[in-house]
Amino acid sequence: DEVQQLFDKMADLYIATRIELLVSGCRLVNVQGFPGITCSDLQLPSISPDMIRRFVLPCYAKVARACGGAFIGFDSCDIGLLEEVMAQDWLFGCSFDKRLPLSEIRRTLGLKIFILPYYAYDDRLDRPTVRDGIYWNPIVQCHSRDAEAVYREMAPHANMVITIERPRLQEVVAVRQRMSDSPHTE
Repeated sequence: DEVQQLFDKMADLYIATRIELLVSGCRLVNVQGFPGITCSDLQLPSISPDMIRRFVLPCYAKVARACGGAFIGFDSCDIGLLEEVMAQDWLFGCSFDKRLPLSEIRRTLGLKIFILPYYAYDDRLDRPTVRDGIYWNPIVQCHSRDAEAVYREMAPHANMVITIERPRLQEVVAVRQRMSDSPHTE
């Protein structure tokens, strides 16, 4: 009950703060530039799908409905939970955990948007570490390293938002050129 009250208070506080920002004249967009919010909780891989269902998703739903929808960083590899999340009416799109097969993502995605952030990495520092059966640093555990493979698999079937962040402009141009040379650019 106390955890539920905490999540309710956090959702209410977020909504109230957002309303105050809008009233003050702020233009609020999520990190992809769309209206609505981004739900990205790097702690999700460390709690069970049942806890996500019970506490996190209702909180996300309350905030998303009040704020015009949401994109979510789906940091879980549970297929059943994926199906439930993809069926939510408040969800615009997702980024996905690397352990989820692209075929399952494509099967459940529907008209939602596949968000593919493509981060700059330093392999000496950014690598997933397993501790007590849980992956830490889940950002590395997304499909972003496979941007071209994801694009080939998903482009014929899904809407995509692709952001490529690399240390050098030449790398960005090279990746985008290879992707635009793909047969799925219409």
